[in-house]
Parts: sequence; structure tokens; C-alpha cells
Amino acid sequence: MRKMNQQIRLILLAIVVLATNGCNQSESDPIIQKTDPTIIWTNPSDLLNWTALSSIQLNATANVAGTFTYTPKLGTVLNIGDNQELKVDFTPKDASRYNSVSKIVTINIKPFTETVTDIDGNVYKTVKLGNQIWMTENLKTTKLNDATSITEYKFYNPDRSTFPWFSSTNPQMLFQWVPAIDLNNLYPNDLPFDFFGAYYNHFAIQSGKLAIEGWRIPTQQDFLELENFLSNQQHTANEATVLKSTIGWSASTGNGTNLYGFEVRPAGSTTNSGSPDFQSAIARFATADLNASNTTRKIATFGNNGKISFEDLNISFGVSIRLIKE
Repeated sequence: MRKMNQQIRLILLAIVVLATNGCNQSESDPIIQKTDPTIIWTNPSDLLNWTALSSIQLNATANVAGTFTYTPKLGTVLNIGDNQELKVDFTPKDASRYNSVSKIVTINIKPFTETVTDIDGNVYKTVKLGNQIWMTENLKTTKLNDATSITEYKFYNPDRSTFPWFSSTNPQMLFQWVPAIDLNNLYPNDLPFDFFGAYYNHFAIQSGKLAIEGWRIPTQQDFLELENFLSNQQHTANEATVLKSTIGWSASTGNGTNLYGFEVRPAGSTTNSGSPDFQSAIARFATADLNASNTTRKIATFGNNGKISFEDLNISFGVSIRLIKE
């Protein structure tokens, strides 16, 4: 009898185990239906050329936590053009409940079109390159910014000047027009008299009043920063080439590509006696860097295609000026 009871208990236990296993096998985990997060990102406002993409443009948000990956990435500088695509890929933190999604918006990159006017009423075009804004034409004012006239020097007859271009004993602020001549018959039309701008002598430059209000004569460091920007744009060792004009340069130095509208024309410079020289071969721009101990000024020189070179030029030479915005 006892043996039978034990058998019955074993049978009942087996039934319970089987029933329990059956119940467990019939149960299944609930299936979670993943959903797409909502990305909020509208077309950014127009951007001026050579302005890097920032968090102002790359500012997508989502209704769930996660990470954003942008293409192009933060800090990218886009070329001029409308309807350029910006893409974001969003990876949700809770990947078990949400899908990864992407979104595309468009942006317009517009050319920089600011102009600046000197005290004579000359209007100059400008260009924005990286964080700098430069005039794209050589200075041609005949007055300081306080309206003081600069004396015109004439090297050629008629009316050749009787006073020297440079005199340490009788200093005068002088300018002279770069001769508007087409030495190699490269230009299709006659050139206006101020096509190449003006040369300025040391005393005019050193007055500190040649620059238009809000602008200044650049330093060597300003030109080096310009070179660095161009190098980052894949123009290493060709910084001068992409800034030089596409016409007017002698065959020995070569025309540039004027890729950025900087339009460096081969105005040359003067000798220490005021004679125009090196036209069609070089362009020399004054910097604000003066070495008083040896009476030289640092000059940014454009000649052969390649890099911008820097010279310590005696202050008796006359050179062109490009202004940079403060």
C-alpha cells in the first residue's frame, strides 16, 4: 500500500512537472515594434562663401536621446552654390526601441559682395577668405583719411616732378599713378589711368592715415594667415597662383588663375628714384612691418607662380597697397 502511494505521488509530481513545462513552452516574450525617431532640422539660412559650417547650421534635434553625425562635418567650408545638401545620420541611444534614421536639408552659399569707398569716392570690391576680408583692388586714394591731400609725383614728362621721390632731409607724402600701359598687348581694351592703382612712398604709408576707416594696411602675419587659408583649401605651394589675375603677366612669370577673385595685377613697384619698374613681372604690396634699424619695410611679393614671397625692401621704394578689414 505504501509502495503504491509512493508511485501515485511520483506520477502526480511528473504530471505537475510536465504541466509546468508545457506552460513555460507556450509562453513567449512580447515582440517590441521599433519606431523611427523624429528629426527636427530645417534648411539653414544662406551663408556667405568661405564661412565654415557651424552649430548654427548643423543644429538638428530629435525626440529621443542619441548621437548626430553630419556630412559635411562641422568646420567644412563649402563652395559658392545653391541647394547644397547637408545630411545628418542619427543613432538612437535605445537601439532596441528606435531605428537609426537620416535627414537631408539644403543650404545656399552666396558670394561675398561687400564694397568699400575711400575719401575720394573710389569704390572697391572686396572678398572674404576664411576669417579675413580683403580689398580686391589696389588702393588709389589721393588723400589721407582726414582729407589731407597727398602730393602727386610724376616721373615722366610732361610736367615731370622737380622734387625727389624720396628724401630723408625733405620728407613728403607722395603717390604716383602706376602707368596704365599694356606692355605685351594682352588686354583687349584700353586701360583706365588708375587700372593698377597707385604707388605710395614711405612717408605716405607711415602717416598711418592712408587706410579707409575700419580698414588697415596688413601685416606680414595677415598675409601668412591668408596663405594658411589657401593651403587648407588644397593650394599648398600655389597660394600666389590662385590670387594672381588671369591676364597681364609676362610669359616668364605666368598668369594666375584668380580662383578667389583676389585679382593681383602685375603693377610692379618703383625704384628708389621713383622710376616705375618690373611692370608685368611682379606685384609688391606694403605691410605695416617696418624695421627702423635698417630702414626696410616687409613687402609681400607676387611674381612667379607658386608661393607669396616676402622681402625686406628699402623704404625709398614705392609700392602698391591692399587693405584688410579690421
